[in-house]
Amino acid sequence: MRRLRAESVLVRRAARRLGMQAAAFVAVAVVLVTAAAVVVLLHDQERAVTKLLDATVALADDVDDPPLDTWLVIRDSRGQNATRGLPAGADDRAAFAAVVAGAPPTTTEHRVGGVAYRTMTERRADGFVVQAVLDLTPRQDDRSRILAAMLTAGAAGLVIAAAAGRWLGRRALEPLSAVLALQRRFVADAGHELRTPLTLIGTRAQLLRRRLQKVRDGVKVRPTAAKAPAPDSAAGA
Repeated sequence: MRRLRAESVLVRRAARRLGMQAAAFVAVAVVLVTAAAVVVLLHDQERAVTKLLDATVALADDVDDPPLDTWLVIRDSRGQNATRGLPAGADDRAAFAAVVAGAPPTTTEHRVGGVAYRTMTERRADGFVVQAVLDLTPRQDDRSRILAAMLTAGAAGLVIAAAAGRWLGRRALEPLSAVLALQRRFVADAGHELRTPLTLIGTRAQLLRRRLQKVRDGVKVRPTAAKAPAPDSAAGA
């Protein structure tokens, strides 16, 4: 019984170890895939923001109807105008003044009241100086939701990987358990088969010793000791 328990504990430990190894392997894979997805997400979002600002600056002819979450500041020969509702401090006046003075196109990012804004300022070929102001909050919220979903999916994947690894470990060790059970049966059967001839040999040895003890001159009896009767006939005598 103790041996059976020890073998069972050994198999369970081996299955647990295999499960932990499989979970660790999957965890590394999940972390790598998640990191790669995050990098791709950030890169695509950055490219989309830059593309939106470029298009807004290039196509703007007035400040009245900019894209969603975007405001415009335009300076032309008639003066300077800004989109109605532009949040106070959202535009980068220093960058705008620098471009008006002849500085190259510039892109900046700053926060006002906890809200992140990105501005792109450029002097176009037609002489217009245009600054596009983009509120980054919706995009940051989308990014946070996507990252949370990815992290949740990754955590769920780790739990499933751990459970699957343990199950696979048990499946992989089933042949070992079968071999151990077969070995136990073989030892039990062999012990049972050997018990009868060993008992017979022991009985004959005891009868032989009794006969040798009854005879004073052991020298005359020992040569015939090998011819001692079988236990059944000796018992009948």
